[in-house]
Amino acid sequence: MWSRVGYTLLPIGYMGLLYYLSSIPGGEIEEIGIRIPDYLLHAAAYAVLALLLHAALRRAWQAPPRTAWWIAWMVAVVYGVTDEYHQSFVPGRDPSLKDLVADALGAAMALSLWTRWANRHGRQPQLRLGSRRRP
Repeated sequence: MWSRVGYTLLPIGYMGLLYYLSSIPGGEIEEIGIRIPDYLLHAAAYAVLALLLHAALRRAWQAPPRTAWWIAWMVAVVYGVTDEYHQSFVPGRDPSLKDLVADALGAAMALSLWTRWANRHGRQPQLRLGSRRRP
């Protein structure tokens, strides 16, 4: 069963992963051979971040659904701003408003789709991580 600490550490750890990935110099990213447009990678990465934040807010901190949605989105966007600023110091990388917009839209779309799915299935919109079974 996930504890408050586990739900809280998961998005923080994911933010660390995003920081690491944004620290890779531009030329090295091209050598990896990823052929997916940059803005789609940003949208997907920040969609995951927003959902992890939402899960932490709902499951660990019992935030109301709408509050969790907005806080998760705002934290994801603010983190996107800091990520773009960080990239200005990485060789071969530049901060981009297009990437920031992709971050914000990816987070909003993921949160909206999750909320819509949860509401359609008669559930409170909260992500469940791990099993609730007792041995």
